[in-house]
Amino acid sequence: MFSAFRKNIKYLEEVSLTKGVLFFAIVPLTIVMLNANFLKNSYFDSILCYFVMIAYALLVGRRELLLKPNGSFKKNIKIVFGIFAASAILGMIGVKIIGTDNPQGLDGVVYTGSQYLKLNSILPLIGFGEEFLCVLTFIGLFTLLPGELLRRFLFSLLGSSLIFGLLHAFHSPFTAVLAIGLGHIPFIFATLYYKSILPAIGAHIMWDGMNFFGHYNEELYFTFCSVLIIAYFVYIFIPKKKAVPS
Repeated sequence: MFSAFRKNIKYLEEVSLTKGVLFFAIVPLTIVMLNANFLKNSYFDSILCYFVMIAYALLVGRRELLLKPNGSFKKNIKIVFGIFAASAILGMIGVKIIGTDNPQGLDGVVYTGSQYLKLNSILPLIGFGEEFLCVLTFIGLFTLLPGELLRRFLFSLLGSSLIFGLLHAFHSPFTAVLAIGLGHIPFIFATLYYKSILPAIGAHIMWDGMNFFGHYNEELYFTFCSVLIIAYFVYIFIPKKKAVPS
């Protein structure tokens, strides 16, 4: 497993320093887009922010973003749920470390129907934009850091996850940084290990979508989560019957 992983990330050493700088530049670009408020309407300003992030990422790093699927649909569903579970565990560890059960200050927040629909309408943009941001930040750090392959990988993984958490501090309490940063490590790791960003995007959309739904209808949220977990185990672990030849 370890040797296979080293092989999977070996291509990162081929990324030039110039590209690394361009990749890492998505961080200050995102900071500007989050705080400039180019449009008076916050909904359309969010769309503009994510559109610029996605366009920039595709412009400078289309090849390195690992946009091709890897394996069957069932394999990718397993990866999505694996990312989801690992992220939940690490996020809870972050919550315990900072000593609050409400790191983002969202307890008690209930979305109206209009707010819920608006958030869901930009959900794909959030998934693609934030995962593109994390991967380019990781590769940028990896390229700029000296040292051995594995050491650069670990520092870049932790650094890019922490930066992702810090970016949330512009619109959330600072207590959110550690929980979000730790929780995002599995997303970046899975993208590099499986050489495809698509499962991480899927997990990100599912994670945020479920959070939005939880703030819209809490009772149905818990029912939906239970049904989803049961359906996942049925789909993944119950063997399918093979057709008997006639």
